[in-house]
Formats: sequence, C-alpha cells, structure tokens
Amino acid sequence: EWGVTWRSNNSECDVYGTCGAFGICNSGNSPICSCLRGYKPKYTEEWSRGNWTSGCVRKTPLQCERTNSSGQQGKIDGFFRLTTVKVPDYADWSLADEDECREECLKNCSCIAYSYYSGIGCMTWSGSLIDLQQFTKGRADLYIRLAHSELDKKRDMKAIISVTIVVGTIAITICTYFLWRWIGRQAVKEKSKEILPSDRGDAYQNYDMNMLGDNVNRVKLEELPLLDFEKLAAATNNFHEANKLGQGGFGPVYRGNLPGGQEIAVKRLSRASAQGQEEFMNEMILISKIQHRNLVRLLGFCIEGDEKLLIYEYMPNKSLDAFLFG
Repeated sequence: EWGVTWRSNNSECDVYGTCGAFGICNSGNSPICSCLRGYKPKYTEEWSRGNWTSGCVRKTPLQCERTNSSGQQGKIDGFFRLTTVKVPDYADWSLADEDECREECLKNCSCIAYSYYSGIGCMTWSGSLIDLQQFTKGRADLYIRLAHSELDKKRDMKAIISVTIVVGTIAITICTYFLWRWIGRQAVKEKSKEILPSDRGDAYQNYDMNMLGDNVNRVKLEELPLLDFEKLAAATNNFHEANKLGQGGFGPVYRGNLPGGQEIAVKRLSRASAQGQEEFMNEMILISKIQHRNLVRLLGFCIEGDEKLLIYEYMPNKSLDAFLFG
C-alpha cells in the first residue's frame, strides 16, 4: 500500500516562472496569471491560449531611459505598491532604511523594483522580475518602478469620477428643483379649474403667472380661483346700475349671478382709486385668511388689464354692507 509523503507543488503558481517575466500568479484568480501594472503581454495570442511563460513587457519607457537615449527631460518615475506578494529571487541587499531604499532605487536607472522588510533590510531588483506570487495576507510589499504617466492614470480616473459625481449631483439638484416648480404650477392650474360651491359654471380661467408678477407666491392661489372678466361682466349685466349694491372707498360693488345660479357680490376697484396693485394683493391675502360666520367669504378675484375685482359670497344682510363699505 502506497502513501503520499511529499508533494512537490500545491498549485500551478508554485511552478517557477509560470507567468514569465513581469507576470504575477494568483491561484485564486482565473486565469491565474496577469501582467503587473504598467505592463502588457509580450505575445497576446500565446497569453490568450493560457501559455504565459513569455511574460510581459513595459507599456511606457521609464523617464531615466528616455533621458539617457534622447536627452529629453520628463516627469520623474514613481513606484506602484504591490501588497502581500512573494518577492522575486536574485535581489541586491543593503542596510539602507525604507526611505533610503526608495531613493537608492530611484537614482539607479537599472533598478526596477524595491522592497523593505523589517528584519531583513533593503532589497532591490534589476533586469527582470520572475516568479512573483500574490497572496491574501502576509508576505511583503513590493514597489514596482513605473513611468509617471502610468501612475497618473489612476489619479486622473479618480479625479474624473469625482468631478462626474459632483456635476451629476448638481444637475440632479437643478432638475429636481425645476421639476418641483413645474409640478407646483401644474397643481395650481388644476386647482384653478375646480368649480366654486353651488357650481359657478365656466366663469373661471387659468392663472396667468406673468400677470400676477412677484405677488403670485404670496397668495394661496389654489384656494383663491382667478375669474374671467367677461364672465363677471355678464354675471352683473355689464355692471349695470340696477345691479349696484353700493359704493365703497375704492369702488362700487355689484350683485351678480354666475351661470350655475350662485349669487355673488363683485367689488370693482375704481381706476381712479388710490388702491394700487400692492394694496389689492394685501386685501386678498387678508380676506382669504379670514374665516368667520359673520363675515362674507372671498370666492375669487380677477386681474385683467387695469381691471381689479374681488368676488365675494353674496349675503343679503347688513353684514355684507358693513364689510364691503364700512
């Protein structure tokens, strides 16, 4: 009977150089091999077939390499931190601390990565990085040298995402505000189409927001319908003297009948009256808020050109006279 006393490899990642130069192996991923950041497969077709041994090549040359070959200066190279990895073999070792280790690698154009491990010290690599493995915990951090543009891509993407979120939030807020305004205006229009008690017929009209100007927000228009001047003229027999109930300080009051049969009292502001637009609106605000059994109820109003009218519930008693003319 045979028994297993030793196994050479636990996974494909344990085979040396499975992912080739500048490739990293992670047994928890599928496929298990990927190129380091700033690198791409050397042979794409081979890589797609699952043969990763050819490894990866750098996408963007390092700044120090471009300077040496063309004399052109550029932004200095940087390092990308790769966490919890098994570092490659064949490292150069020194006693430098972590900061010195980074500077030492940055000053040497042939240095392509470094790692500082407490208790071991500074390790740097040149040439190729082979047999890299990544784990979920433990191990060391490896700093890969990359061109500045490769490091900026992630920062630029974060900036783009941040700006997009901010602009999107502002746009949504603005759209929500205008939608709220539009819904409010639609609600006012719908309310203005509701008939008064006892069925006033078709004497109403839709609100003209521009006609009311800034005062539109000061009156509960949904509770105070805007009436049509022509219909009011018809209801009062064209403001005939026979329909006149009396004369107040700001103009005459006429008795009228809406098409539905409801009796109304129409206060017509005289054009020569000292009561202006502001006083007229204030009167509407005041009366619309008053609810008392001994006071007449304001049913609506009309503003059309120079005409300003208030429409009250008709009460054939002295309280109406006292309220309108007193």
